[in-house]
Amino acid sequence: MFFEKIPEKGCKCTIAVRNTFFNLINKNYKTADALKLSFKVLKYHHPEIPDHKIPKRVAIMINPKLKNILWSLFLNPEKTFYKLELEIILI
Repeated sequence: MFFEKIPEKGCKCTIAVRNTFFNLINKNYKTADALKLSFKVLKYHHPEIPDHKIPKRVAIMINPKLKNILWSLFLNPEKTFYKLELEIILI
């Protein structure tokens, strides 16, 4: 697994992606639709990012704790899915 730099915290794209996702969820859009539109927002702000990397970056922008979880899985590949679920619940 390779961890690239996510656009900096000062970048407007992070705010735009989070606002897009949460505003659409508040307006009773389906989660999948809100995610797809958030993907388009990130792609608009950063056209240089390849399409296959957009979903992971958007997910980490929406929930920054995912980066730590993914990193711990990368460092400890022997963890089972059950142990990962327990960590997520405890966070």
